[in-house]
Amino acid sequence: MINNNTNLTTPKILIVDDDFTSSLILEAMLETDGFRVVRASGGVEGRSLAKKEKPDLVLMDVNMPDENGFEACEKLKCDSELPDIPVIFITSMQDVASKLTGFEVGGVDYITKPYEQAEVTARIRLHLRLRRAYESVINTYSTKVAQLASAQKAIMPTPEDVPSARFSVVYRPLHEVGGDFYDVVRVGEDIHDFVAADIGGHNLGTSLATAGLKALLHQDMGLIYTPAEVVKMLNDVIRPILMEEQYLTLAYIRLNRSNNTITMVNAGHPPAIVIDNNGNLRELAAGGDMLGAFEHAHVRSEKISVSKGDRFFIYTDGAIEMDTPQKITRGQQRERLRAACAKAQSQPIDEAAEDVLKTLLSDGSIIADDLLLLAVEV
Repeated sequence: MINNNTNLTTPKILIVDDDFTSSLILEAMLETDGFRVVRASGGVEGRSLAKKEKPDLVLMDVNMPDENGFEACEKLKCDSELPDIPVIFITSMQDVASKLTGFEVGGVDYITKPYEQAEVTARIRLHLRLRRAYESVINTYSTKVAQLASAQKAIMPTPEDVPSARFSVVYRPLHEVGGDFYDVVRVGEDIHDFVAADIGGHNLGTSLATAGLKALLHQDMGLIYTPAEVVKMLNDVIRPILMEEQYLTLAYIRLNRSNNTITMVNAGHPPAIVIDNNGNLRELAAGGDMLGAFEHAHVRSEKISVSKGDRFFIYTDGAIEMDTPQKITRGQQRERLRAACAKAQSQPIDEAAEDVLKTLLSDGSIIADDLLLLAVEV
């Protein structure tokens, strides 16, 4: 949320001008109009004072010896604490090139010397109102995004919600909300369905689609349909409603602990990682088409036997598309993920997913896409 100083009864104005007399006159004018005023005698001091005082608006002289107004404004706008403070330049220059330079470095307006008090006050009040309106929009947007993030989180079950599933999960959206999605559903006695999905895109529309995806899946998840049938029906429903060039990749695993099998359907998604009690690792691909791209998506399932204590991991591509210090390839990142999953075998299942992520980030790698990883114990 933005720090909204303009809500104060008396807005604070920072004057940056090396001309002592000029700044005093301007200060007196502003104080008679009810503003609070702080002054700096140069660009360097002005930037320092701006960080300390957090003014609502800056009046910046252009011609100053230590750091001219354009340089000071450009540096001020690069400061993560100060980019939204409006800067109005004060200058005797009237050429178009100078004015364009001022706008390019982040200025919002010009006041030309000699200035009239009425004009100065009018321009200041205009830009304070604009800033207040901007902050109101941003704060409203931030509130709505936070609410959406909370709602998105609420529709994805925690291990405590489905304790019989014996899983752990990490979900790190790149922004406040993301396009990755998972679900865990008990569909029968000792039978659970696990879904990890990735909806292409990084906008609010993508994140909103996750709620619809959950509803669509829950219509058909259950023992009367196989995972392959559920995925085919999902493709039939979402294909007409996805936006152009939008797609969905999905890994769907049904774990049957009564007969120790897992059945996987993969729709254009990274392969699952399966590790047995002896540490032997294999990938389960069950390759198929991404959903939403084709009217008749190719869907096939793969079924394997497992034993009590075996584990499998399903994830989205954020786990293998990190910004790594060594700039390693996607293939090398897949190998790195496999090693991290193998290492996590020594951890309790409720800590396994976090342990994998901790290992992936231990070399200074940075998450560069929505990241989701589910760890499940047979």
